[in-house]
Amino acid sequence: MRRGPWTLVGRLTRWFLTGTVLLVGAVSVLSVWYLEGSVRREIASLVLEELDEVAALFPTTDGSRQAFEALRWELQHNHPGIPMAWRIWEPVGTEPWGEFGALELLTEDAPGRGPLDTDHALAAYLRWRSKELSDGRTVSLILDGSSRVAFVRRYELYAGILLAVASALSLAFGTRFARRVSRLLRRVADGARSVRGAGEEVRLDVEDAPEEIREVAAALREMLENVRRESEKARLFVAGTAHELRSPIQNLTGETEVALLRPRSAEEYREILESHLDELRDLGDAVDNLVSLCSARTPDEEPELEEFDLGEEAELRLRRELRAAARCGVRVDLVLDGDLWIRGDREALLRAVRNLTANAIQWSPPDGRASVSLIGGPDDVTITVDDAGPGVPEEEREAIFEPFHRGPTAHQRRAGYGLGLALAREAADLHGGRIEVGRSPAGGARFRLVVARGGRRAPRPDSGARA
Repeated sequence: MRRGPWTLVGRLTRWFLTGTVLLVGAVSVLSVWYLEGSVRREIASLVLEELDEVAALFPTTDGSRQAFEALRWELQHNHPGIPMAWRIWEPVGTEPWGEFGALELLTEDAPGRGPLDTDHALAAYLRWRSKELSDGRTVSLILDGSSRVAFVRRYELYAGILLAVASALSLAFGTRFARRVSRLLRRVADGARSVRGAGEEVRLDVEDAPEEIREVAAALREMLENVRRESEKARLFVAGTAHELRSPIQNLTGETEVALLRPRSAEEYREILESHLDELRDLGDAVDNLVSLCSARTPDEEPELEEFDLGEEAELRLRRELRAAARCGVRVDLVLDGDLWIRGDREALLRAVRNLTANAIQWSPPDGRASVSLIGGPDDVTITVDDAGPGVPEEEREAIFEPFHRGPTAHQRRAGYGLGLALAREAADLHGGRIEVGRSPAGGARFRLVVARGGRRAPRPDSGARA
């Protein structure tokens, strides 16, 4: 059954009160039980002790009533506040020889002449016992332990008062503590609610809070910061993507309208359509990169691996990039050397090679030169891409691999979508490799991607250098 809403103040207060009542109540009950048992044992032990002293001392006297009265007086003096009464019988006869002490305790049947050496309880505080002396007489003692029982009752009263006071204090302190914790949590909640804009700083004032609440606030602050950063990235990406999609669509529309203003030859239409096709393929690549990034695998998900020749695949997949480079006046040298058979994720690796190549073409100046080399080593394959552009500043060399990071525009061209290098790093991580950027001998940037070969098949006979 679903519970209704509850408050931290009410729940903590009830826990404090219940815990205190149970603890103090249990201690009080156990202590009263133990104290009552001790008093009962003390009364029984005192009866036995007094009888033993009479049995040891009375035979040493002349056996008169005056001697027993003196002995009884001495014993009573040793235990003031505990009334005692004695009844003594001769060896023969049914009438008592004498009665001594607090006679109001004596009744017709108690204490009796027998049975001997057996405790008898008339009430919680009255005990009597009989014992035969060495001269044949029988002595009986009845003892009033009400003073000891009264002590137990006073203790029970004090324990009850203590329980009531402890409950009241627990209620007061529990409520105060719960309200303080509740106020601190409300401050955290109010601080989180106060964040309105994506660029607004997250402020959670919990310096005087307990360590646990500070940890909650720190985790919430971190989460809000992550949400703010991701929101800012998403906002920039959406704005940039909208701009990038709008510009080529407008270009395509404008070129199409111009083409339709007058009749053109089949060759002219073909050139226009090829230009349109390259533009559309660029947009398709951007969409593919975005889909690949958004559908990235989880760390526990195994990729689909296959064995293939990375060199042959690169020659096929880079044809469009090479045509785009030719239109921009950039020469691209493709060098394939060594055994390039690899076991890995085909699409992820080829997308990384294409993105690095497209990046080099974009940043190379007109009439410039770029190179793409794939070198097969014993345990890995190294992909190196050089360009003659401005290079990558050292302070940007980590940021450029973050998704949606967009640097300055190259040669008045589109700045890109900030996805290509992020996907290249993802491919490196997926294959147990690494990617790094440095200075190219041509003066621009050098990207170096190293991936583990994986399940390597035997080299083919013609796996020499290819260019």
